[in-house]
Amino acid sequence: MNFLQIAQEIADAQDGNSITTLEGTFSSLPQEVRRLKANINKAYNVVKLALGIRNENAEIVGTIQTMAGQESYAFPAGMLTVQQVRYVNNLPMLIVPWDEYERTKSDFLLEYVPINSSPYTCSIYQRKIWFFPQPDSSYSISVRGLKSLTELALNTDVPDLPDEFHRVIREFALYYEMKYENNPQAGNLVTGEGGKMAGQGGQAADAVGMFELVKKTFRQHNEIPPRMKSIHETQRRERWRYGLQ
Repeated sequence: MNFLQIAQEIADAQDGNSITTLEGTFSSLPQEVRRLKANINKAYNVVKLALGIRNENAEIVGTIQTMAGQESYAFPAGMLTVQQVRYVNNLPMLIVPWDEYERTKSDFLLEYVPINSSPYTCSIYQRKIWFFPQPDSSYSISVRGLKSLTELALNTDVPDLPDEFHRVIREFALYYEMKYENNPQAGNLVTGEGGKMAGQGGQAADAVGMFELVKKTFRQHNEIPPRMKSIHETQRRERWRYGLQ
């Protein structure tokens, strides 16, 4: 479904006027059309954020080109979150918490170990990727992550989600429209711990129910908890870290 088709279905569900276009300047569009556009995009954003790492349609790969002596780099354009950092054709780097990253730098400085070389670990802070050691040359770094939301604007724009979720967007947008009109059949949409959504009656319950049903078709493998590294893996990493044989 494209942007206009979603809007037309919502208008039909409310016995409203037919929507012929969503394009135009702010002042040229009726207020109800502007509100409908905003509510569809709000619903689109909610669905994308609720899917999180399950949303395979949002997965993208970007590239960072390092410079000698420069420690931090902005995310690749259009990337919301980073999931993997690696040299092209090499093993992924270890992404560590910021505190561990700073401790690692301090350890090296205390031991008078040079900190300009090819980086082997990184951390994320202030929406930047920080490399350690600082790159000593130009390296091509591949970054995998989830892309940012691009709002629907043109009539023919299609949500960047599988077709099954297009009607889920419609259900949430219809809820927002009904809520605006104080329709008693709107119900109530609440967000609990961990971002878990729940619909309390009416259209809110319908929207959440459809979302949960469709979400079950999405993959589960990214939800496997991280494992503990064995002592052998840790020793091997430390030998490589200090250049020992």
